[in-house]
Amino acid sequence: MKQYKKADVDIISVQQLPSGQTEILYQPILDSLYYSPGATVREDAGRQKVSFVRCGIKKDCAVDVIAQESERGQVKIVLPSPPENIDLVFSDGEVRLPK
Repeated sequence: MKQYKKADVDIISVQQLPSGQTEILYQPILDSLYYSPGATVREDAGRQKVSFVRCGIKKDCAVDVIAQESERGQVKIVLPSPPENIDLVFSDGEVRLPK
């Protein structure tokens, strides 16, 4: 299982749902050999550390949150935490979601 680099994922939108969950719409780099089946999530000091999984096209990769395909190569995940408690973890660093 691999992780994406920051530059390889465009965060299209982050939306807090009425339920308190967070919906993240993103677009991984278009690649004929890999896809994003979802994300892994771990907790660290009260924050959700979310890593988008980069999986070989002919493989099944374990994820904690399954992505739903959207339009134009975009995918969506829904996380149980509000946006202010989420960090996106990439192979080359972390990004805190805006409040």
